[in-house]
Amino acid sequence: MSGFLTKVNSDSSVIDCALDSGALFEPQRIHTLLPNGSSCDKTFTVYRELEDGSQAVLNAGVTKQYLASSYQLLFDTAEEMFPNSCNQFSLFGNGERVCFTQTIGDSTEFEDGDELFTHLMYTASMDSTWKTAVFGFMYRPSCSNAIPMGTLQLAQKRTTNHDYLLFQKAKVLSGAYGVAEQFVTSARVLKQIELSRVQLSLEIDKVLPVVDEDSSTKSINTRDKMEQGIRYYYDEESETYGENAWSLFQAVQSYEFHVKTKGNKSTEEKRQAKKVDLIRNPRVGQSMTETLRDNLLVLA
Repeated sequence: MSGFLTKVNSDSSVIDCALDSGALFEPQRIHTLLPNGSSCDKTFTVYRELEDGSQAVLNAGVTKQYLASSYQLLFDTAEEMFPNSCNQFSLFGNGERVCFTQTIGDSTEFEDGDELFTHLMYTASMDSTWKTAVFGFMYRPSCSNAIPMGTLQLAQKRTTNHDYLLFQKAKVLSGAYGVAEQFVTSARVLKQIELSRVQLSLEIDKVLPVVDEDSSTKSINTRDKMEQGIRYYYDEESETYGENAWSLFQAVQSYEFHVKTKGNKSTEEKRQAKKVDLIRNPRVGQSMTETLRDNLLVLA
């Protein structure tokens, strides 16, 4: 089970998870109030009523094009497509954002004992930070990595035609299986590419920041720590799965997915959000991993 959100019982219903998390609420909206007590008829404040009787703002200053509806349709759609397959569910803040994952299909097992599971990650928000979207990713139990498949399966802003388009675009989810198969094929190729210590150093150098004698001490130290972290994970990977391109790919991915998202002062919610963003936009959040994958496949 992937573990970057709040874990729930395996094979859970999305609706049950939403109910347990307090995500089945109906947002309200009022016209924006001005300091003189009058209201603006062009913008609105979206809010929710909390169980203790207080109110929480979800989004302020939205226009009439903003759809102030619940997350219910997304939950229903996901559950209808893949029943009882939810394994993680997190509601952020007072409900400004929500994210959950599902396991789909059977796992892929390799001859060396490695294993990959195909997952979907759904996002939605009422504060306009996350589009309603679903992303494919592979989960690898041996290192708890969630590996983005780099394909956005569905995306839609919260506008007045949001509900209709959500249903219309749901059919593209079938493409997730095709993307997963392509990733598994790449994994098999990378497992066959052996790396010497010299090749290992060369490939690591290609993805790390460039430093020279004119670089600041901080820049040099940062790069050294990054390399140490990658090599630590590589030693762990290669001991079990061999000194190959797959082990290096997983080492870099582990560093970016686990180490870079920690943060000394980050709350658990912030750490979860960082990992969600890595899967949403791997070219930004996991730039070293994405670059390395392209470089290593050229060696095949």
